[in-house]
Amino acid sequence: MPYTKIPNTVCCCAAWRTGSVVIAAVLAAALIGCGMDRQKAAAQADEQVYGIIENQWQDSLGSRADYRIDRGAQSLNSEILPRVCEKGAMTLSEAVQLAVWASPEFQTAREQLYLVGLDQTEAEHLYDITPFASAAAGQTMVRNTTSSSARPYENEIRGGQGTAGIQKLLATGALLTTDLTLGSFDVVSGNYRTGGASLFQAAITQPLLRGADRKVVLETLTQAQRNTLYQIRSFNRFRKTFTVSVVSDYYRLMEYALRVRFARENIQQLEQLYQKMQHLSQFGFVAQHELEETRQDILKAEDTFAQTQRLYREMLDLFKLRLLIPPDVDIEPEAAEWLALEDFGRCEIQMTEQRAIEAAQFQRLDLANMSDQVEDSYRHIDVAADALKMDLSVVGVASPASRGRMTFGADPGDLQRTQERYELSLRADFAMDRLLERNNYKRALIALSQQQRAHQQLTDQVIAEVRKAWRDMEEARQRSLLQTSAKKLAQQRLDTTLLLMQHARANTRDVLRAQEDYYSAQEGYVTAMTDFAVAKMNFLRDTEMLWVHPDGGYTIHAVSKAE
Repeated sequence: MPYTKIPNTVCCCAAWRTGSVVIAAVLAAALIGCGMDRQKAAAQADEQVYGIIENQWQDSLGSRADYRIDRGAQSLNSEILPRVCEKGAMTLSEAVQLAVWASPEFQTAREQLYLVGLDQTEAEHLYDITPFASAAAGQTMVRNTTSSSARPYENEIRGGQGTAGIQKLLATGALLTTDLTLGSFDVVSGNYRTGGASLFQAAITQPLLRGADRKVVLETLTQAQRNTLYQIRSFNRFRKTFTVSVVSDYYRLMEYALRVRFARENIQQLEQLYQKMQHLSQFGFVAQHELEETRQDILKAEDTFAQTQRLYREMLDLFKLRLLIPPDVDIEPEAAEWLALEDFGRCEIQMTEQRAIEAAQFQRLDLANMSDQVEDSYRHIDVAADALKMDLSVVGVASPASRGRMTFGADPGDLQRTQERYELSLRADFAMDRLLERNNYKRALIALSQQQRAHQQLTDQVIAEVRKAWRDMEEARQRSLLQTSAKKLAQQRLDTTLLLMQHARANTRDVLRAQEDYYSAQEGYVTAMTDFAVAKMNFLRDTEMLWVHPDGGYTIHAVSKAE
């Protein structure tokens, strides 16, 4: 084969031969086999993230439920919705369950919690033993000449090499790295020997000043763990506020369902009264204008019924949309739930305004997050201050002599070193330029001041919210008691007036006014009881005394400082 005169040293790849193609095919198959199946990857991520959430979930937050993103809403709907449609009624618990599993905002809250847990897995991985490996295979041809008069020579090598090792970041800030490179080569032509070569190397870098503090080294992991805890609290705060909103909407829906029923009963009672007056008018006991006045009240009652029914149907359709129930599905609130609402309204919360404020300050999850974030700001100042220090590190390297001197690659000589290498050195950076570090330290100081102000502002906001919630609850409680008495009195007055009319001791106007007042008292009673129940739910939400259960139920849970 004639040689071509080429100035200087030039490397070029020759055509692939059959053996090289086989080696490349084997290498490609190995690389493909080292990949991770997508389902396995997702399953491993779920297992690790949910394990993190379980470990950091505090018992005071309530039951561990509703946080998985693979929730299977369709299966839940297939269990609850057919049962609801069959009976044509929906309990409060069923409504909350459907809302929890159907709401897009609830699913977003789950996903946000999952993503923060995923971030923690990455932070933990920084401190794990990290393996690495690589490999190469192929064929290299090198034609070389040192001068125009010298005879060029050719080296042709076929083979492969691989490198594997581990890396570990210690809590002391030390970075430990070890790697082993192995090569096996078949020399077709040239002045190299066919055979194998190996090279092992271990290195450690230990900071002594900057980056040596354990708290600084573990800051990434510490902050990731605290972020997960914050998100768990935020998720539980969200699901409590979400439950309160669903329960409140359900209570309002029941209120309007009862108002529709009362409006219908009012029409029926007026029609019965009209029939009695028609009978009495035949004997001259009721004048014609009294009959006309009664008829006019019936028309007004029918108009009120039509308006009330329209509002109720609109509210019912909106509630169905919130639960992802088709609007044409014929369901209504369970009538028995009103009795439960009345029982809930009769159960008073014996707590003073000051005690409620103390409970909220101790229990509010958003306030706990803000308080802990102030501590984070103090820690961030220490981390920023550490960056101002001088860099001083001890470096150690150990690499025994390599076996053989065969090489492979674009530049033969990768594995030619045969001498042993051992190094122990002290490296220093005298921090002549720390402008960025100085600015970051000042930013950390300012961030602390901002965080402290935000914490105080949120504390004042929580106190204002609890004071308002307590006043609203007390006012609603007083109104519920008054409306209860008013309803009883209106019922007694109507019964008495009807009895007097039969004995000609009360006129038609007296009866119509009594009927109108009784209808107004019924509406006032259901509105007051609903307002009281909603106000109590808001109070429990603002004081963080609501314990949410997986089945959609809830209980009152007050935590004292002694606990």
